[in-house]
Amino acid sequence: MKKIGVITWFDHENYGTVLQAIALQEYIKLQGMEPSLLKVPDTSINSGLSRKK
Repeated sequence: MKKIGVITWFDHENYGTVLQAIALQEYIKLQGMEPSLLKVPDTSINSGLSRKK
């Protein structure tokens, strides 16, 4: 079985990023590959996208 890594950030303030990551993972499985989700840490690049509280 072919392995594939998906690099993304999905631990954010909304459920859409999590659902998208899960959907992509399931699609890759249906294509006969073994997916691995690699979480990008929330660094200064991504923290600018957060909503201000």
